[in-house]
Amino acid sequence: MMHAMARISLRWKLLAGVCGLLFAVSGVQFWLTYAHVRRAAEATAIGKLPPLLDEFEKSLLGETKVFGARAQREADQAAVTAADSAPTPVRLAAAFAAVRALAPNDSDLISVQLLSITGTPIGADVAGMPSLSADELIRAARATAGAVGSFRGHAGNLLVPSLGRIHSGDHALGYLVEWRQIRGNPNARTVMATLLGYNAVLYFGSAGGAWTDQVTLASPPPVDVATMKGAVHYDRPGTGEVLASARAVTGTPWEIVLEFPEAVVLAPAQAFLRQGIWVTVLLLVAGVVVAMLVAHRMTGPLEELTVAADALAAGERTVRVHPHSEDEAGRLAIAFNRMADRIHEEETARMASEEQWRRLFDTNPHPMWVYAVGTLRILAVNQAAINHYGWTRDEFLGLTLRDLRAPEDIPSLEAHLAEVRLDEDDTSTWHHRTKDGGAIEVEMSSHTLQFDGLPARVVLAQDVTERRALEAQLRQAQKMEAIGRLAGGMAHDFNNILAVVTSLADLIRMDLPEGHRATIDLDTITRAAEQGHRLTRQLLAFSRKQMLQPIVIDANAAVSEAEQMLRRTLGEDVEITARLTPGVGAVRADPGQLHQVLLNLAVNARDAMPRGGRLTLSTARVEVDESSRQLHGLDHTGSFVVISVTDNGSGMTADVRARIFEPFFTTKELGKGTGLGLAMVYGIVTQSGGSLSVYSEPGRGSTFRIYLPLAEGVTAPVATKATLAAPRGGETILLVEDDPLVRGATTEALTRLGYAPVVADHPHEALRLMGARDGAPIDMVLSDVVMPRMDGPTLIGRLREMQPGLKAILMSGYPGTAIDEAAGLGDVLFLEKPFSVAALARAVRETLDRVES
Repeated sequence: MMHAMARISLRWKLLAGVCGLLFAVSGVQFWLTYAHVRRAAEATAIGKLPPLLDEFEKSLLGETKVFGARAQREADQAAVTAADSAPTPVRLAAAFAAVRALAPNDSDLISVQLLSITGTPIGADVAGMPSLSADELIRAARATAGAVGSFRGHAGNLLVPSLGRIHSGDHALGYLVEWRQIRGNPNARTVMATLLGYNAVLYFGSAGGAWTDQVTLASPPPVDVATMKGAVHYDRPGTGEVLASARAVTGTPWEIVLEFPEAVVLAPAQAFLRQGIWVTVLLLVAGVVVAMLVAHRMTGPLEELTVAADALAAGERTVRVHPHSEDEAGRLAIAFNRMADRIHEEETARMASEEQWRRLFDTNPHPMWVYAVGTLRILAVNQAAINHYGWTRDEFLGLTLRDLRAPEDIPSLEAHLAEVRLDEDDTSTWHHRTKDGGAIEVEMSSHTLQFDGLPARVVLAQDVTERRALEAQLRQAQKMEAIGRLAGGMAHDFNNILAVVTSLADLIRMDLPEGHRATIDLDTITRAAEQGHRLTRQLLAFSRKQMLQPIVIDANAAVSEAEQMLRRTLGEDVEITARLTPGVGAVRADPGQLHQVLLNLAVNARDAMPRGGRLTLSTARVEVDESSRQLHGLDHTGSFVVISVTDNGSGMTADVRARIFEPFFTTKELGKGTGLGLAMVYGIVTQSGGSLSVYSEPGRGSTFRIYLPLAEGVTAPVATKATLAAPRGGETILLVEDDPLVRGATTEALTRLGYAPVVADHPHEALRLMGARDGAPIDMVLSDVVMPRMDGPTLIGRLREMQPGLKAILMSGYPGTAIDEAAGLGDVLFLEKPFSVAALARAVRETLDRVES
């Protein structure tokens, strides 16, 4: 049966619902019948009202005539007329007594009051009575046999005034007012209910005045009696809904209202209603049961689908519905479940992807942002970008890609973006600006995505400013190192050749008599060798491998001596000024090399001032801390003496400034410069532990600043060359030299000087010769520094193991790192190649004569 019902079409299910609706129609029909019965009951009750109201009106009219006539009769008494026309206490008392005498047993008479013709009180036998209205006075004036006024509540009693006109002939003097109490009649309501039924209640009173229900004071009807036409319904407090009819008593301000409790009037209709309700309820219950069953079968699945769809739309991805049937609703439930499964799978995958993307985006240490392809507006930004660029998140989200570029880069940016396809990744390098106006170089990688439904690109930016600067420095350092190695190697070989030339020239000169014409040629050879030696010193200075002899010198004295030399060198068209800071301090430097540095800078300055100019030499002391280190271009902090060389020449461009210390780089014409001058300056300064900076702009001259560490100690005078004789000797000297020409020339020189040389062409041969001496000591060893398989300092150490205290001299045209490694030897003299025979003689003699401490 249930399976068959499951296959019924929705059409039949709707038909069953309509059948249930018929029961509701039956209920409506019953309610209409009840309304008809109700109206009939009301009509029956209303039909009894007019005759009763007529009777009560006649009764009240009779009362008004009695009260009015009595009041007028009493007003006509002489005592009353006399008191009203000329009121005195005596006359008023007589008037009141006369009135009371006419009705000695009238207990309802509460007070007698006299009024003027305008209604002003003249006197009363009981004080505190209510006042009369103008309408009541007018009505009394028109009446021929007295009149009555409106009901009033006073001290918990219902009072009514009756008025008689006081006159003398045709002349009106005033009014006599009798205030009477209307006492309640407890039997009146019982009689009324008996006569009318329906628990009827009769009320009478005055509009705007007091009312009574014939027992006690009562509230007036909530509806104005003058507006009541026929029967009306209203709610009386304490009684509930009532059916009422009213009548105004003709010629008086009195009104009567007859009320029936609606519940009593409609009791027959209510009984009919109760019976009908039970029948209708039973029918409706049956209809509702059928309708509920049908509706449940019809709308239950739809309601379940609705609830599930709302939950799915609200984000609940696990909601599913149960297919209760195989009809349209069942198939719809199956389709909904399939859709929900697919949405759940897609949502899970999307959320996982978004969460992974969000983590990568937010926690990436590199700046990242997302921008809209069309507007270039930034849609999202990570914390790294905020920290790196300086804008807040809200400020960043108000920017576009154009705001990150310098104005001159915007056209190239737009041209680049126009070429980038949405389906391809983009990698490019740009210059960006930060919030504080700083410029950085960034490598950017971007990828297309959908962001909030908009085509966008996510950008990863990597700041490569420092890396590019380091790369440039590394390339420069590598280039300088490579050229330095080349220059050092060339200087070594060339110095060996010059050593042979110089030694042989000296030896030949020693064989010739004084004044021989060949000595002129020998002098030319020696000068040429010296020029070659200066060239090699420049190469060694550039490679920072020259043999310096630093001493502590006064910086001002060194600059002053250089100033005198420059005045003779530069010419009269260059004005030289020295601005020396008194007591600037001392530096540790080779005086000759420092003079060479100043000379090279001065010559360069002169070349930048072809028509003459001004050259300024100055000294100063600076304290460099970590915060100002980069400002001065230094790699360490401390106290420095700054020697500045400033000219007002043509200056340099940025490209030229970047290359001025490169060897063989020159802006001079071919044949007018070697390009080694500033390279040598750079090498000497850095080897002396200092730094060099340059500031120059085209047309504004140049300033070179030499930073040398401040030295402590006793300053020595600036060194000058001394001419000494070539001393001789007869000791045994072990000569170790791998170059055969240098070895031969040096052997000959030692022999000519009287020494006994023991010659070895490489270190291992020297060790063998030392071991073969059989106890015969060697007085001194003269060794080259750079040799195959073992350098000179190492050889001296090995030889001293064999003969402790062995004196030694190292000679080299390219000392290199071997001299640094020999620093521990302490007492070894260095002899720079090429050297003269006289220099060799002095070095040998000085070493041999040195007393061991």
